[in-house]
Amino acid sequence: MIDRKKIKIMLVDDEPAILKMEKEALQPLGITLIEASSGVEAIKKIAAEKPHVLFLDLVLPDMTGESIVKFVKSSESLKDVSVIVVTGKEDKDTIERCYRSGCDGYVTKPINPDALAQKVLLALSEKGIELEE
Repeated sequence: MIDRKKIKIMLVDDEPAILKMEKEALQPLGITLIEASSGVEAIKKIAAEKPHVLFLDLVLPDMTGESIVKFVKSSESLKDVSVIVVTGKEDKDTIERCYRSGCDGYVTKPINPDALAQKVLLALSEKGIELEE
């Protein structure tokens, strides 16, 4: 069992409304939430914070989510971060592109708060992490 406050979840999206929705969905879990609204900011914070799970918008103003996934998965110290892409695109090509770039999961907008929380719990469980009650 691990203290909930030690679990770091990072939310990356350039839309403040989406970040707010994600935060509201995940705050009840009592985990540490880190935010970024651009690719450059995200890369800096990912490297510094080493989150357990990263929810990543596919389309950012300064770089693609795919390039961030590749950065994370090619880094020895970050490759174990679970990367879940969050996007409004549901077409087969986009989904395949996400998985080819190395993402671990996929969530579509509009976001279902319960599904988002379940994705976190599943990603942590796959790492052998169970939260204290």
